[in-house]
Amino acid sequence: MSERAGNLTRSIIPTGMTLRGKIEGTEELTVAGTVDGEIHLRGTLRLLESGCVRGRVSVWEALIAGQVDATLMASERAEIFSTARVEGEIRARRLTMAEGALVNGRMISGAATAHPSRLELIEEAVRWEEARRLPTDESGGAGR
Repeated sequence: MSERAGNLTRSIIPTGMTLRGKIEGTEELTVAGTVDGEIHLRGTLRLLESGCVRGRVSVWEALIAGQVDATLMASERAEIFSTARVEGEIRARRLTMAEGALVNGRMISGAATAHPSRLELIEEAVRWEEARRLPTDESGGAGR
């Protein structure tokens, strides 16, 4: 679903909908449902309280009120609201977290020089993909 407000197009993934795959764009994305995969935006990601994102996220701005199980990188800012539940890593130039938010992972803020280079991001993505493809044994651990 997409709607236009002025010169800004906003796309919405509604409650009850799950999208699997890769999302790329330059505008605003509001997630009230679930995204399993990658999100790459040169715009704003709004994750509503009912929303869930699992995977890798790279955006200009992230406004998080829902559940995140991901590596999230915001080139400008990330705001974590009190209803947010984060499992993973959040990197942003500016980072705000409200009292009551639950975060289990790393939060890194600072100038762009504190963020990984493009090569480091590619290397991390390759390691992540290789780890995902490892066979698992019956106890749930990685196979040999």
